Amino acid sequence: MNGSYGSPPAPFGPSGSTSSPPLAPYGQASAAAYGPAAPHGGQTPSYGPPAGGYGQAPSPYGAPAGSQPPSYGAAPSYGPAAPHGGQTPSYGPPAGGYGQAPSPYGAYGPSPSYAPPGQFGYQQPGTGYAPAAITNGAPMLRWIVSGTFAGTIVVTLLGGVIGAVAEGDEIGSAIAGVFSVLSIPLILTYVVTALVWLYKSWEMLPDSMRVTGNGTRVSPGQAVGYLFIPFYNLYWYFVCSAGLTTALNRALANYGSPKRASGGLAIAAAILQVIPYVNLFFAPFLWIAFMFNVESAKREYARLSGRA
Repeated sequence: MNGSYGSPPAPFGPSGSTSSPPLAPYGQASAAAYGPAAPHGGQTPSYGPPAGGYGQAPSPYGAPAGSQPPSYGAAPSYGPAAPHGGQTPSYGPPAGGYGQAPSPYGAYGPSPSYAPPGQFGYQQPGTGYAPAAITNGAPMLRWIVSGTFAGTIVVTLLGGVIGAVAEGDEIGSAIAGVFSVLSIPLILTYVVTALVWLYKSWEMLPDSMRVTGNGTRVSPGQAVGYLFIPFYNLYWYFVCSAGLTTALNRALANYGSPKRASGGLAIAAAILQVIPYVNLFFAPFLWIAFMFNVESAKREYARLSGRA
């Protein structure tokens, strides 16, 4: 061996070759190893944008570069042709408006009333919303009251005239006395009939309607009976008369009637009634006028209730 290991084998060459190709220096790669030769005198090719750039970006909708988007024409018309030279038609109310609004109750009118049946003091459905009158209120009594009052005046005047003419004459004095006696039953008939008329007027109203303006409930018996209480009757004249008009007017209003009894006339008559002497000569005229006024309202109430 002589201390020698011999020459090393070729690292890459073929078997038995004693020569190896020279290695390229570091940093210089062979053109054959990295692809074709550089086109510009051996310089490394550039990997930036090509000369002149990439050009115009393509249209996002597929249209060729540099072209305008296609036109789709005017929007189609969804109604009749414009009547005024192509102007947009008006969408307001039609000529003449929309006509009358329909009834909120439909074709059959308002629904009927559902008040309790008539045997309980109420009207049947469809004829009103107020309780019906119990009686007709005895309307003929007003004629008896006015007739007896007029008879009292006539008899009293005749007796006074005869007594004045036949002063000192026994026969004339006797005739004047007869007329004076005749006036007494006429006066009593007038007073009693007026009280009966007041009773019947309050009795005409159902119990639920016998309420005055201040909430006082008045029965037919109270309306008449409290007039005989001394001093209290001065107040009760106003309650039984003005309260009657209030209760009667309330019943008429519930029926939708415009008819009303005069409360002012009732108050005026009550004022004259509490004044001494005036209550004998002037108050009866107002009371009779009050009765006829109330009878007019009572007649309307009886008609609406089917009592006329």
